[in-house]
Amino acid sequence: MSTFRISRHAAAAKKAVERMGKCKAWQVYLFTFCDVLSHLMVLLLAWVSTAYVIIPYFALHYALAALRAPDLLDPFKRPITMLTPQKASAFKLGGKDESWFGGCGFYLVSYAIRTLVFFTINAVVLTNGPKKSTEQATKEMCTRSDIDCERLPKWLQQECAVDPEVYFSCFQKVGWYLSASCNTRAAQCSLQADKSFEVILEEILCFVFMFVLPFAAFLLAGVGWLCWIPQKLCCDADDTFAERVLKDEELQLSETASAPPSAMQRASVTMEVAFSFIDVLSDLNCIVAYVLTGNLMFAACALMIFLGSFLQEIYGAGVGDLLEACRDSMATGQLSDRYYYITLPEKVFEAPLSLFLQVYTFIFVMDSPYAGLSFIGSMLLSLRSITRMEYELLHLDLMEIVLDTGAGTPADATADAIGDLGAEP
Repeated sequence: MSTFRISRHAAAAKKAVERMGKCKAWQVYLFTFCDVLSHLMVLLLAWVSTAYVIIPYFALHYALAALRAPDLLDPFKRPITMLTPQKASAFKLGGKDESWFGGCGFYLVSYAIRTLVFFTINAVVLTNGPKKSTEQATKEMCTRSDIDCERLPKWLQQECAVDPEVYFSCFQKVGWYLSASCNTRAAQCSLQADKSFEVILEEILCFVFMFVLPFAAFLLAGVGWLCWIPQKLCCDADDTFAERVLKDEELQLSETASAPPSAMQRASVTMEVAFSFIDVLSDLNCIVAYVLTGNLMFAACALMIFLGSFLQEIYGAGVGDLLEACRDSMATGQLSDRYYYITLPEKVFEAPLSLFLQVYTFIFVMDSPYAGLSFIGSMLLSLRSITRMEYELLHLDLMEIVLDTGAGTPADATADAIGDLGAEP
């Protein structure tokens, strides 16, 4: 029999948020969206410099997450915690942060790193390239040479819009620390060679999603963090008041738990379940796109991420259990506890890893308009999934409840885990 404690707790938390402090739910949700999107700047830096910059960036964020995690493997199992700290709810719903390295410290260090990335990108863009300007160097590289196509990497052979001599000499001229800029220039050649509607649309979406939004999100999230959103000025209430309000809302909702779901509730849950399946299908489609564009190494990485998530989902719960959880959720208009737990790996493991992999490798599939547009769609779905899960699992403090449910915590222990809210079983 399906249980719905997590959905009840989430609904009570959302009601409690409306009664506490100055902070509005949409403000924290917007901050969470901008916060996630601003992390993509490091991948833009990897485009114009070298992929090696990704290693220290995520190593530092792993360290920040590990300082607050129950064990050192936790950030690897749930990479989403490298983006937003656990037990640092903007609404203070998780009670007092007992970690010696607080949530504000996490954000302070993380935004210091992102600020460094921001200024480094600007410095690299202004100084990049051998003696000629970047625009001239790109134009020189984009000389069609059908005879030498086979000398190019497979991802550049479809359009064959790059001069092999200029392409390979670029790596020697700029040095290893700017070597990725040669691939970025080569990717631009494919867009210049084909001016069909699909390519123009791909180019516009790429510019907006890859360049405009991450920088704008960084500035907006940074201002929000410094001024009023996370932790400090978000809620006037103390931790005790937040817990009292949450208990009160949970008790009120438990009294109406037997009420039949509305058509809107069922439609909302059905849409959420559909988005989850579409997100999975889009990730599989991206793996196919990697293969078709000759990026077999990236295809292998994406497949490993997908299998890692899939194996976690079916561990202890087969495909039949997932379908049953989906059916029960859509029938009752609430996401069941089992659904939350089974789909947790896809939300906290696959979505963030797939997003960062797809953003970094986007320039390697731009040669194919189908692959490029597919990637943009998949990245938007992953971004939506990450933002929603960060908001619910971390800011509404559902992470431990979901994990306790999956661990088979008894009903009375589960009630203790959510603060002895007094909900009906």
